[in-house]
Amino acid sequence: MSIRSSLLSFSAQRYIGFVINFATVIFIARLLTPEEIGVFSLGVGIVAIAHKFRDMGITSFIIQHRAFDKTVFQSAYGVMLTICWSIALILFLSASLFADLYDDKRLETVIHILAGNFLVLPFGAITLSILQREMQFFKVGLMNVSSQVVGSAVSIILALNGYSYASLAWGSLAGMLATVVAALLVRPGTVFMWPSYKKVREVINFGGPVTAVNLAGEASYQAPEYFLGFFQTFASIGFYSRARGQIEMFSVYVLQTISAVLFPYIAEKVRNGQEVRSTFMFVISCMTGLSWPFYIALAVMAFPIMRILFGPTWDEAIPLVQIMAAAAFVQILSPIHNSYLMATGNVKTFAKVELFLHTLNIVIIYLAAQHSLTAVALSRIPFTLVLVMIYLHIQIKLLDASWGEYIKAVFPSVKLAIFSTLPTVLLMTFYHGPDANIVVQFVVGSAFLALFWLVGVFVIKHPLHLELLKVWTSVRQKMAR
Repeated sequence: MSIRSSLLSFSAQRYIGFVINFATVIFIARLLTPEEIGVFSLGVGIVAIAHKFRDMGITSFIIQHRAFDKTVFQSAYGVMLTICWSIALILFLSASLFADLYDDKRLETVIHILAGNFLVLPFGAITLSILQREMQFFKVGLMNVSSQVVGSAVSIILALNGYSYASLAWGSLAGMLATVVAALLVRPGTVFMWPSYKKVREVINFGGPVTAVNLAGEASYQAPEYFLGFFQTFASIGFYSRARGQIEMFSVYVLQTISAVLFPYIAEKVRNGQEVRSTFMFVISCMTGLSWPFYIALAVMAFPIMRILFGPTWDEAIPLVQIMAAAAFVQILSPIHNSYLMATGNVKTFAKVELFLHTLNIVIIYLAAQHSLTAVALSRIPFTLVLVMIYLHIQIKLLDASWGEYIKAVFPSVKLAIFSTLPTVLLMTFYHGPDANIVVQFVVGSAFLALFWLVGVFVIKHPLHLELLKVWTSVRQKMAR
């Protein structure tokens, strides 16, 4: 399957998942309080560290392995099975310690339920990795959507019946079980098998540095929850989580969709000795062209968007959304450093830089959390600037490219961002205040953005216009059949 076909197939499945998750978030935000969501978010943050450890870089190992065979596969399966079941036991036994640390017994319940995920996770995770390696993204998407449908349904039903913060934890476990069932349907031979430990050393040698990076990365990502729980309130965790969710709505369902396809694609080109510089520059241009208009519009329309979706209870998250959108705008300057460095085999370089950056981020957030929730959000901007400059320097050097080539790749996106968002910015500038209708702001602002973005892509002749033409041609040909 070509990268374009893979991307379209995977994107379709991801967008279905986006609609499901987005609807679930809206329902849950009106059923649970910021404090209840904060309790669950902190529990997820604690368990998330264990999730990164259990992976041991196995997903990346399977995708990039040059001579993948049954013995390697069974060894990867054996490592994951052993680690996951050990983690489940440790989490279950240590849940009360975390509850005492944060002085809230609700946290113990959340961790106990989430520990169950590790008992069933190995039976679906390996199958997903194999399917990604083979670029069978339709099946990957089918498994993901199945998990999201079941998880969302269980969460909403339980929240309606008074299960509070625990409803989200039970929904997570139900979604994991659905993934295993879906794996049995799409590729039964890779779900249940006898584990092997013959090539454990090979798996661990690759997974060691990757795991260190993943653990540091997850600790860095969850640091706001950890430190806000100590220095502020559980409600502040809920507000931060909600604001970050709005930013990640785009990054997870658009940018990570592209990255998930690019990783195996770039790895395949490297294995075949092909150059990747032109692909890299094209991807940079397309991803900035997609992202920058969205983040600008999100920052400008944060009030109507948050008020319409979640109601006045979540107003405290609005300035956080605007600040995080600014940080995301900067970070998209280096959108695929993970995929590029891993796919090209620069694991040690990636590990060293990530460990430095994550340590820096944890220290910054620790200091900011002692001041306020807003200070934590603001800390994202200087950190992101440092991250982008370091990774761009490394990638441009490895590609044997120049800064001039990079600037040439992103410049069309600068023009597109200005052209597409100016009408929305003007609308929100001159039509605001207590008399302004937030629905009108949202609908008209969104319509302006979509229309002027589409027109701008062709007027400016952004590289995206060629992709849109190819998609349109493909659709027309299929409709003509």
